[in-house]
Amino acid sequence: MIARRLLAGLCASLGLATTTAAQEAAAGATGVFQVNPLGLLQVGPNVEVQRQLSPGLAMGVGARLISLGLLTHVMIDDLRSAWTGTVNAVLYPRKNLTGWFYGPRVEIGKSDREHYTSDLLGGALEFGYRRVRPSGFTFSLGAQAGALRANYTHKTDPSDTGRELYIFAMGVVYVGRAF
Repeated sequence: MIARRLLAGLCASLGLATTTAAQEAAAGATGVFQVNPLGLLQVGPNVEVQRQLSPGLAMGVGARLISLGLLTHVMIDDLRSAWTGTVNAVLYPRKNLTGWFYGPRVEIGKSDREHYTSDLLGGALEFGYRRVRPSGFTFSLGAQAGALRANYTHKTDPSDTGRELYIFAMGVVYVGRAF
């Protein structure tokens, strides 16, 4: 029984299976609410909602709390708070909200450091694989790679300005619910 499930899961993930109960559940879903808890160890967790616009295309909006990421504080030791709003376009070759996905994302936000405030602008490419259970529970594994630019201004001397560029690549683990 366990071997049959493992084989069926492997075949489904390679696109060799025909239709599973999870694919049927995903076919009826038009949206996904998801959270990336792995961000707590990296550059902040994000919360996101995706809506299917057409077969194979979804748009997402969300927020990332950068200051909650452990790695963020390793890179920027005087960070007080930071957040971004996110927008992404996601392509699904299987034409529903399950299976392989990829697409661009844009993040815009603010940060507050001990002596500086910053406007943040970033972009990334994301790819991964989403599994949808018949119950609607979703689990995705993937990666993002991109850059984030911080245009900073000193709090007491507005003429003291500059830019910092952060290049990143990180894994993402999303858990959520299809609706």
